[in-house]
Order: sequence, then structure tokens, then C-alpha cells
Amino acid sequence: MIYIEHRRHAKRTKPFPHLNAKGVRQARKLGESMGHFDMVVSSKLPRACESATAMGFGIDAESELLHIEAQEIAPGSFWDDGFLPIAKALHSSPQLQAFATRLRQEALDFIHKSQSDHGDGQRILFVSHGGLIELSLLALIEPMPGDPTSKLLEASDLGPNLAKCEGWSLRFDGKAFRDVKIHRLTK
Repeated sequence: MIYIEHRRHAKRTKPFPHLNAKGVRQARKLGESMGHFDMVVSSKLPRACESATAMGFGIDAESELLHIEAQEIAPGSFWDDGFLPIAKALHSSPQLQAFATRLRQEALDFIHKSQSDHGDGQRILFVSHGGLIELSLLALIEPMPGDPTSKLLEASDLGPNLAKCEGWSLRFDGKAFRDVKIHRLTK
């Protein structure tokens, strides 16, 4: 069984690409409660790499996909409205479906690499960006259109978009992704 956790980067001050002081403190505090990870995969953008480092983790790999701006994948306002609008867009947009398939395959590639390097029972952390973090979870748990087991309605249970440093986790048993948990920060 592989444990996967995916976190959104910490706070920055736009348009500056780096974390601000509050973001560094936020990531450090979060990292103290996260336990260890056997593999850390980050977007190549500075705010994600800096978040992983401030959490206390080295970066083992950079994702080829998790740095792309959500609006570049599929333009629309649905990115800011939570999991359900993103799931609906996923089910209606061939372009978004193709990208989600690539995200899923990339995650599986990292899982298999971790298993081959370290065996089973590994913990993998991904750090990326708003929109992509929600889409990446849906890519792992959502069947594509036409699948009679569609979980579209369950996407509404996942709630609003994930804020800075929030994320999700699940387990991969070698065949399926299970035990989805959403990790919200308390104020």
C-alpha cells in the first residue's frame, strides 16, 4: 500500500514568485505535523519547491505537469469554484480529460518508481498549485465519461477549492486509489 499526499504551495505575494514570510511560517508549521516522506515531487515553480523545503523535505523529483497554470489547460472560471465544477468540466472537456489522463499516468509512474526504489509501504508527497491539486485528485478517483461507475456526485462532498498548504491524501493498493481524505487548515 502506498500513501500519497498532495499539498498546495504556501502563501506568496503576487506577482513575486517566491514565498513570503507568512508562507514560510505556514509551511514550516505544517511540515512539523506531516511525518516523513520517502519521495517528494514538486512543481518546478519556486513557490512549490520552497514550500516543500520549508516543510522540511528535500525534493526528489520535479513534475513535468504540475507547474502548468490551470487556465492554460482549459480556460474557465470553474477552477475557483471547488471540486464539483472542476469535475463537471472534466466530464465535458476532451482537452481536460486528456490532461487528467496524463496527470494520472505521471502519478502512477512516480508510485512505481518509489516502489521499485524502496518497496511497498512508501509515502509520497506532491506539492503544486490551485486548480491542479483538485484536478489531480479527480484524475485519480474519477472515472472518465461513459463509465457507469461515475463518481461525479461524490465530487460535491470534497468541498471548495483547497487553500494554501491544504491538500488531500489517499492510498494506492496496487489496483485502486482508496481512503480519500481532504486536509483543511484550521484558522
